[in-house]
Amino acid sequence: MDAQKVLVIAPLALQAPKLPGVRFEMDAIGKWHQMTVITEVGRYDVLSIAAEGEQQDIYHFAGHLSESGFEANHVVIPFDSLIMIIKTAAPKLVIFNTCESAAIAARVISQSNSDCIYTTHTIDDTRSAEFAIAFYAVLRRESVTSYAQARQIVDPQDDTFRYVSSGRNNPPVTAIEPVAMPSTIAERIQREINDVKERVKAIEGFLSGNLGEPGLTAQVRGIKTDIRNIEREITVIEALDARLDRLESILERYDPMWRAMELSYTSKVNIPVYVFYGVLLVVIAAIAITFPIAWLGRGG
Repeated sequence: MDAQKVLVIAPLALQAPKLPGVRFEMDAIGKWHQMTVITEVGRYDVLSIAAEGEQQDIYHFAGHLSESGFEANHVVIPFDSLIMIIKTAAPKLVIFNTCESAAIAARVISQSNSDCIYTTHTIDDTRSAEFAIAFYAVLRRESVTSYAQARQIVDPQDDTFRYVSSGRNNPPVTAIEPVAMPSTIAERIQREINDVKERVKAIEGFLSGNLGEPGLTAQVRGIKTDIRNIEREITVIEALDARLDRLESILERYDPMWRAMELSYTSKVNIPVYVFYGVLLVVIAAIAITFPIAWLGRGG
C-alpha cells in the first residue's frame, strides 16, 4: 500500500514521562508515511486544521480518552467536538490509540464517512506503541491493500484493536477473506506462533531504522564525540586556570618591589617640594638671626 498522509494528535502535556510510548508511535508513523503532528492540542486547534489544513488519509489520536472526551493540553475535547472535527476533515480512517474507545468509534461510523480502529478495553502505553509500530509498517507491504487487512495481520484475534467500517469510504471488513478457525490445539498454537512472528517482523523492520541497533550505535557514537569535545574544552580551561594561578603567584612575589618602586617614585616627585620648604626655612632663620645682630650693632 502506498504511503499515507497521517495527522497525529498527540498532546505534548501527555507525552514523556507520562506516555513515553507516544514518541515511538510518531517515529514509526514518520518512518513509513507522510506525517503531520499536532502537539499543542486545544479544542479549536484541531478543528482549525481539519477545516483549513491539507486533506489527510488518517487521523491518529494518541493519548487519553475518558468518558468526557479526548484529553488535550489542559482541556478535554468532548465527543461532539471530535465528531465535528472528523466530519469536517473527512479522513479515510480514524485511529483512537487510547484507552477504551468503542463509544466514540460507534459515533464515528454512524455520523461520518470515516472508518475507525478502536480499543476494546483499557491498554497500557507499551501496547499502544507496539500496535502503531506494527500497523504502520504492515500498511506499506505490497500485499496489503486496505487498512482493515493491515489491522487483521497485526491483531488477528480481534481482542484489543478492532476495525469498524462506515461502509461509505472503504470496502467493509467482511470483504476480507475469513480466517479459518483452528480445529486442534496444535493448529491453534501454530497460528498464534505465526501471528507473533508477523508482529515481530513488523517491529524488527521498524527497529532497523532510527531506533534499531544501527541507529542507537550512531547516537551513542555521536554522544561519545560530544563528550570528547567537552573534555578537550575542559582541558583547555584547566590549562588557562593554571596559567592564571602562576601569573597571580608572580604578581604576589613581586608585590613588595612594586610598592617600593611606587614609594620611590612618590618620593622623587615630592623632593623639590621638600627642598623648597627647607631652603625657605633656612632663609627665614638667617633673616631672623641677622636682624637682631644688625640692630644690636647700631646700638639698639
